[in-house]
Amino acid sequence: MSASLFLRSRAFRRLLVLALLLLFGVQSAYVASRLPLDPAERAYRESPADGPASLVLPPAARAPLVAAAARLFVAGAAPRPQFTRLPFVLLGLVLAASVAYIAERWYGKRGGFMALALFALSPQLIATAAHAAPTILAALGAFGLVVTSLAVAHTLYAPREVILWNWRRILLLAVSVALGLSANPAVIVLLPLGLLFLFYLVPSRRGAAVVILAVAALLAAFLLLLSYRFHASSLAAAAQSLAILSPAGPFRAASWLMVGRFLFSNGAGFTLLLVVSLLTYAVSGKARYFGNTSSLITAAVIILTALLLPHAAGFSFLALALPFLLLFVTGISTDWLESRWAAPFAGLLAAVFAAQAYFCLAGLWQLPR
Repeated sequence: MSASLFLRSRAFRRLLVLALLLLFGVQSAYVASRLPLDPAERAYRESPADGPASLVLPPAARAPLVAAAARLFVAGAAPRPQFTRLPFVLLGLVLAASVAYIAERWYGKRGGFMALALFALSPQLIATAAHAAPTILAALGAFGLVVTSLAVAHTLYAPREVILWNWRRILLLAVSVALGLSANPAVIVLLPLGLLFLFYLVPSRRGAAVVILAVAALLAAFLLLLSYRFHASSLAAAAQSLAILSPAGPFRAASWLMVGRFLFSNGAGFTLLLVVSLLTYAVSGKARYFGNTSSLITAAVIILTALLLPHAAGFSFLALALPFLLLFVTGISTDWLESRWAAPFAGLLAAVFAAQAYFCLAGLWQLPR
């Protein structure tokens, strides 16, 4: 097989995907091995096996599944930090593969590679996966909730029995909702958003959409109670944080500076690509199709939730927006690469990836050795 044929082969594409996943996993594992556990991580690791996480944590953060994951590979009196954090690195890899899969389904193979490369060179996502905290589990649940809702919409065009035909997607949706809510109760805001997307995509079968989401929500409620070992009082204490609103949050300049710092901390290349994508979306009607729009709306809802619910969501909740922002910039970038401006935009992408690689390398270099 010639070199050109190999570069276009399925085997090469699989090797490239594995290489990008390995790049993300190695970086996350390196960060996990170099930083000492913070008090919250120690609380998760040392929480009792028969109940929610330690009382050292606030109620909204006492996520039993996070505590169970933190103890999964722990053995001995003083386990190394990387063993506590390894399950979260694995969850990060699952999220990376999920984002790449959806990007390929929406934007083709080029889009899948681009989204995975941006994910693998995302300092914020690397840091998120490298810590024993609820954020990566909440991000995986939130992503699964939204994209599974969109997947359900395509099946509703088929004239089949709505529950039996969709039982796999209903189960996946229920698991996603339960995972997200078990890690952060603020993920609940994405459930009505998923219903709105279904209403928009299949207006003729809105009743079926309501039935599917209702069944998934009931299953998710059972799974959520199961994760809390049916300690309803602990679940209720975590959910109480949703009642503490900060209506002025979205109107404070400091809040948006926080969002800006978070986005820039994900890399200068990513920030530049996001700005270009937003400008493209604003001026070009061709860019405003549903894939791009749904990703941007979801990211915006997550960011607003972080500002409105500082106790339930908070700063770390912004990380949940990153997978959707990666899908958004991937969709816009794919359109540019199919236009007459493909060559200069490819040069811009090369600069973006170089900048992201530099940000990641610089961050890893600064870690204690």
